Amino acid sequence: MLGKIDLEDIKNIALKAGDAIMEIYNQDFTIEYKDDKSPLTAADLKANEIICSTLEKLPI
Repeated sequence: MLGKIDLEDIKNIALKAGDAIMEIYNQDFTIEYKDDKSPLTAADLKANEIICSTLEKLPI
């Protein structure tokens, strides 16, 4: 059974990821392309890292 999800935690994760994205987008950045031709930036990777690592710590 999953634990109770605290929406405040989820909001804070989204804000932290958003801050990281904007920090990168306020600089020069490069765009790479995945095999399916969709774009991938350092901001995408950083946001994914923040979201995944923080979710792993939640009791869900």
